[in-house]
Amino acid sequence: MSTPPIEIKRRLDAEVEKIRGFADLTDEAKRRRIAEAYAQAQADYNEARERVEKAERAVFATGYPFTATDSEVAQIRAARRAAYEGVYNSVAPAYAGGTWSTPARK
Repeated sequence: MSTPPIEIKRRLDAEVEKIRGFADLTDEAKRRRIAEAYAQAQADYNEARERVEKAERAVFATGYPFTATDSEVAQIRAARRAAYEGVYNSVAPAYAGGTWSTPARK
């Protein structure tokens, strides 16, 4: 299981504070270690993000029967698209043209 982003951030903050607390390191060495800690945190975050995206693709992917013809696949895609648009339009009717608007009160 991947680490949640908030936990990655907490570990990074703790590591940075620990590095800044080292009295025997030069400023350059501290900067280098902090940069390494940021790079590791970024790698951990990217891994967590990839796992989430992979899981989302697996959950929301449309399955097609092995024996489906091209026209049947097209019908399934059209039905899925229509279902998505129906749900989207029912929960976000005020979203039009990239901006949110509120209906005028009567």
